Amino acid sequence: GIEGETMLSPFLTSRIPRIAAQETENLGQVWRVRLAMSRLPGQPLALVLRNCKQQKLQDLPAKEVLRFLAEPCRITSELLTQLGPALQELSRTAYHRDVNPRNILVNEISTEGRTSFGLVDFGMAVDVRRWLGTSKEDGGWKHLEVGGDCRYWPLSSWVMFMRGPQELGPGSPLRAEYQSGLDLHALGITALQVLMEHSPLLPSKPSGSEQSVLLAFRALQTSWLRYWQDVSVFWESLMKCFATGGNWMALKTSCIQTGLDRVLAGRLSELRQALEDIGIASSCTKSGGELEVLSRTLLTPLSNAPTSQGQLDSMWNSKSSMSLTPRRQPLQSSSLQKQAIPEKRGQLEEQERPSQGKPRPQGSLQSQEQRLDRPTQAAQAAKAAQAAKAAQAAKAAVAAQAQKRENSDAQAVPQAPDLVAEREVFKERQPQQLHVPHVAHVAAVAVAP
Repeated sequence: GIEGETMLSPFLTSRIPRIAAQETENLGQVWRVRLAMSRLPGQPLALVLRNCKQQKLQDLPAKEVLRFLAEPCRITSELLTQLGPALQELSRTAYHRDVNPRNILVNEISTEGRTSFGLVDFGMAVDVRRWLGTSKEDGGWKHLEVGGDCRYWPLSSWVMFMRGPQELGPGSPLRAEYQSGLDLHALGITALQVLMEHSPLLPSKPSGSEQSVLLAFRALQTSWLRYWQDVSVFWESLMKCFATGGNWMALKTSCIQTGLDRVLAGRLSELRQALEDIGIASSCTKSGGELEVLSRTLLTPLSNAPTSQGQLDSMWNSKSSMSLTPRRQPLQSSSLQKQAIPEKRGQLEEQERPSQGKPRPQGSLQSQEQRLDRPTQAAQAAKAAQAAKAAQAAKAAVAAQAQKRENSDAQAVPQAPDLVAEREVFKERQPQQLHVPHVAHVAAVAVAP
C-alpha cells in the first residue's frame, strides 16, 4: 500500500482513494483481505463512452468542423493532465497495471473547469521494488501473469504474453516498457479512445484552409478503427477462453501462428504516424494550436518500442510480416511535405472509401495485384488437390484424437480460436452488461498466501 499521505503530491491524493482501514484473516490455505477506502466522485468512464453517440458531419467548412472537435480535445486534455502526473507520482511506489475506462471515474465531464478524473481498483497493483527486483533477486515482472485489459496493452505486454520474459532482453526497449511503461501506455490508449468516441465522424472531403488538419484527423479515425477492431478480436477470444475454461497454451500458440504481435505493432505504428501527421498539419494553420499540442502529447505515452517490421523480424528471426495493410510512409516536417498532406490524405480516403458496387479502375493498385496474383488453371488444380489431401489428413487426425479421448475417458481440450477468420467476420458487439469495479470502497477478496 501507499503510506505517508503527507508526502504525496496533490495530483495523487485527489485522484486515488485513500485507505481508511484494513484487515486480514487467515482461512487456512488462503487469506481474506478487507479494505475500507474513501469514495471518489463520478461514474466509470466506460459508461460515459458507451452512452456517447458519434455524430456524422456533412460537408461543412473546415472552421465549422473544427468547432466540433474543441470539446473532445478539452476532455482528452483534462484526462491526460490530471491522471498523467498522478500515475507519475504513483510509480514511485506502485504500478496499477489495469488502467482502462472501467477503472477511471469521471465527474462533471460536460462542465469546463470542473471535470475531474480519478483512478480506482488497485486489485492488480504491484509494489515497484518487488516488481523490478534487484541484482540478487528476480523481479515479479518475470513471473506474474500479464494483467489488465489486453485492448490497452503496449507491444511489450503482447510479447510477454505470447513468448515469455526471455524475449525481453536486458537493456531492450521492450523490457524497459514492460517494467515501467504499462500504466502510461494504457492511459494514452484510453485518452485516444475518449478523443475518437467523442469526436464526430468527419467528412471525407472537407473544404477550407484547414482541410489538411481535418484530413489528417480523419486518417487518425480510420487508423483507430483498424486498431480497435483487430485488438477486440483477440479480446473476445481471450474472454471466451477464460469463461469456458479453455486452453491458454493453445490460445498463445494461435496468436504466435497468426503473427498477432506483428499485426498490432503495425496498428500502433499507424496510430503514432497519424498523430504525427496531425501535429505537422496543425502547425501550418492558425486555429490548430490546441490540436497540435494534444496530438504531440498523446505520442508521449504510446508504445514505441519497437514498431518497425524490420526490428520485429530481427528480434524473432522471421522474414515474413503479418501486417494486414501496407504501412504509410511517414511525413517529415519540411514545407514541401506539409503541402503534400492534403493530396496524400485524399489518396488515402479514396483507397479506404467503399466502392459501393462500382468496379475499381483497371489501373488501380488492387486490380494490378489481382492480375499479378491470378493463378493459372494448373495452379488451381494443384491447390485443390493439396487442400483435399490436407482435409483428409485433418479428418483422420480428428478421428484418431476422438478415439484416444474415448479410450482414456479424458475431457476434450478446447481448440484455439482462429483469429484470422474471426477478424474477417468481426463486428463490434457491446456486452449485455458492463462489469465495473464496485467503488463502495469496502472490498473482500481471497488471495494466495
